[in-house]
Amino acid sequence: MKAYKAHRLHVAWIQLLTGIYTLWYSLRIIMLPMYSGEPRKKVTVFTRNWARKLLGPTGLVIHVSGAENLDSNHNKATIVMCNHTSLYDIPVSFLALNADIRMLAKKELYSIPILSSALTAGDFVAIDRANIEQAKKDLKLAEEKLKSGIVLWIAPEGTRSRDGHLKPFKKGGFHLAIDTNAQIIPVVIKGLPDVLPSNSYDLTIHGEVDVEIGEPIDASEYQKTQCTELRDRTRNIMLTMLEE
Repeated sequence: MKAYKAHRLHVAWIQLLTGIYTLWYSLRIIMLPMYSGEPRKKVTVFTRNWARKLLGPTGLVIHVSGAENLDSNHNKATIVMCNHTSLYDIPVSFLALNADIRMLAKKELYSIPILSSALTAGDFVAIDRANIEQAKKDLKLAEEKLKSGIVLWIAPEGTRSRDGHLKPFKKGGFHLAIDTNAQIIPVVIKGLPDVLPSNSYDLTIHGEVDVEIGEPIDASEYQKTQCTELRDRTRNIMLTMLEE
């Protein structure tokens, strides 16, 4: 189908559905311990269903390449490093990446009633970037989650890019990768700024995006003093992926 810009009423309707679906799946995740013996697997199912419901009304088409790179080594802690250009980065990632994905979420999301409880119950990890000491504690919790088998999704830029270009990377996620001997999976999502730009509701219906999953980078090959080298290597790889 041909892509077109959504009318304001259409966008408002999609926003309403987004709120309803988010509330519904948040409540289901909160209630999981009451009836599920495998809550982690259920959370993965729920997050994927939530993403599918959110993106369904947009008609967004997702093309994925390099999926085999995410499946290469299940025995290592895995951190996905992804560019961040749109509100839809998270749902697109949930659908494109076949793993128990949990995001490193900004602390502000934990001030939202119900959603905060769902994030905590669902093994998501908060990060307080305004408080260095708290951020260290947050990354320690993230380390425990990684060791328990979740795949941690991190936006190394720290926040959404307003112009779609890759911003400088923060070091926190790379310290975490070295501390846990993790593999870093570089992922780039191309085309989302044309579908839903950062800090905008100028939504395109029936748009298309490409999700490219790069080859793993073994952080166990780096010492703590080489964090900058690991960060720069990952960013350069992602820049190349975006330019291809």
